[in-house]
Amino acid sequence: MKITRKQLRKLILREFKFTGQSFVDDLDLLGGGPPPAEAQEPGDGGGGGKVHQLVRVNFDPGSEFNPSAYTKTPIDMSPGAPFSKMREIYNSFSNDTKNKLYQMFPGGIDPESPDSETVWDFRSAYINLLNTMDDALPAGSDYEYFTIYHPNYASHSGEDGANESKALDLYRRVTGYTPDNALLNEYEIIMHSASAMFG
Repeated sequence: MKITRKQLRKLILREFKFTGQSFVDDLDLLGGGPPPAEAQEPGDGGGGGKVHQLVRVNFDPGSEFNPSAYTKTPIDMSPGAPFSKMREIYNSFSNDTKNKLYQMFPGGIDPESPDSETVWDFRSAYINLLNTMDDALPAGSDYEYFTIYHPNYASHSGEDGANESKALDLYRRVTGYTPDNALLNEYEIIMHSASAMFG
């Protein structure tokens, strides 16, 4: 087997790189500079800071984990977007208010709390976000929002999380990327909490 000088140089430099040793490439004996950096996949998904909401539109028996039973809609995470506004408001809430909303008990929010007014802004931002999802929803048909984590009693992972890997695999197959689990978890908590105000 023959290798060129350029291939040999890349091979040697790559080996140095993998040993974790620092080295000086001043001599440039073989020419061409250091090898290109290897692309690394983040350990916990990634998704590039994006989230999609999956919507189940087909309820045929056995289709729960079939990608063709779902549509998807991107969630705009940019500053000023409805979800960013929701996140900002949610993060301003006291832990007591967050707990009441998560438990679907908005009437339990202390009326003397500053949160008692802000929850209505939270509701408005939630409705604005839902309005951005209209294209993913079938007109005049049943649909269901897909969740992996929250609320656990209704998530596709199951209350005990037994189906979490199946749910994540379905998310990957429908969206084409592995989600950032922390971001998806945050999104689902906020959306579930906001749904307490809807109706």
